[in-house]
Amino acid sequence: MSDGDAAIAPQLLRGLDTLTVKEVARVMQVQPETVRRWAREGRLSAMRWGGRLRFRFEAIREFQDGCRLEVLTPAENLRRCFEKRHRRR
Repeated sequence: MSDGDAAIAPQLLRGLDTLTVKEVARVMQVQPETVRRWAREGRLSAMRWGGRLRFRFEAIREFQDGCRLEVLTPAENLRRCFEKRHRRR
């Protein structure tokens, strides 16, 4: 079982197969707003339950399996930001 699975395991033991934004953020080691953005962009499959976002365990696993993280230097980050802004015009 990976570290991510260990963080999710208590939820599964209680019989829940969905996680909240905060729980997903903790497992993925990102800010909750990042999880919301991924859901909004369709990168992470989510559902609304009682007006709040919920994420199925399997959707999180699929996202992690297909996730490719890049570590950028501050200069690369600024360059990409600049390119994004000028592409929109």
